[in-house]
Amino acid sequence: MKGSDFAKQMANVYDPQRSALALKAMLAGSMPDFWAQRYECKTEAVIDGKHYVCSYFTGPNYLCIGEDGDWLTWPLTVLDLQKFCDSVRVTSVSNPADSTPKFYIPTAKLVKNNWAFSQCKIEPQPLNPYPGLTTTSFVAEDEAIKRAMAAKGCAPTAFVRAKKAYNVAPGITNEEYKGKGVLHFTGWYRLDGSSIQGYDSTGKSSGEPWGHIAEFADYSHGCDVVYHDFTVNGVPYNFAALCMHPTLHVLVSDQGPFNPHYPNAGPNAPAVNAPSNALPPAPTAPANYKGDVFKTGMEGLPLLVKASTIRTGSQTGTPEGNGTSVANVLVGFAVALGGFFLIKRWSHAH
Repeated sequence: MKGSDFAKQMANVYDPQRSALALKAMLAGSMPDFWAQRYECKTEAVIDGKHYVCSYFTGPNYLCIGEDGDWLTWPLTVLDLQKFCDSVRVTSVSNPADSTPKFYIPTAKLVKNNWAFSQCKIEPQPLNPYPGLTTTSFVAEDEAIKRAMAAKGCAPTAFVRAKKAYNVAPGITNEEYKGKGVLHFTGWYRLDGSSIQGYDSTGKSSGEPWGHIAEFADYSHGCDVVYHDFTVNGVPYNFAALCMHPTLHVLVSDQGPFNPHYPNAGPNAPAVNAPSNALPPAPTAPANYKGDVFKTGMEGLPLLVKASTIRTGSQTGTPEGNGTSVANVLVGFAVALGGFFLIKRWSHAH
């Protein structure tokens, strides 16, 4: 289904019904093929004098609906975003009888990190005056972002994060709305890295208090996801286990260890297994280490400026994270695209 056709069908439909219909279309395969491209991002930290580097993957954009050449980023409600993550699963390598979600809603730290590693950074594109919750505003925001990207010389399918994104946080319930809100999001990052709304680097609120119900979605929201397969110093970790790890959680969370599922508190929270406390092998931190290793260059590409044991900046922020050669990019694309087609077949079979 073309994105423009879906938008026309939703002209007079509102959430939560609109979000449910978008989720159904996505799970049935109405997503552009380019969205299956994976991009590698990194975080790092020094813990007890040891240097830990976390590697993970995300898609080029927020969840999209449509097909190559005619697609729109589409803001599901956070409840439907969690359903998307729960519906697309992969078999556990260690236990073939078990499966895990292929995608997770990121933490606020990773939402910011995805933006930092993105290839095309543009200023926020608010629609003024506020246009409400209509499908027309969804389309208008998508078009504004694509125009801003084109003006900067970016392809519409470039790795970009130009909206606010839902994020998971500790103690989220989906119980009755009581004035505090159960919807957490952060983003609309300016070129200097500050954000219009969301958490700052310390995990404290830097915007208005959370005040939306879980069934709410507007034009400024995007559905960001990260893939389940993280590594720390080359050792594989499932994102949920890493986010709950009593020590390594600092690589993915500025808000302490917690279960990255929506909700993760209250009667609807899923049962979870306690992660192992074991730590992977780690080198001693570089003598000149003074903070973040990964910086963003003038062209928006991440640069590695310290710690020679990690790959150089020219090898980060590229598809599949396997270097910048054409051959490696094509191999990464083929692998990711094959996985996407498997998702389509699974969706049609179920």
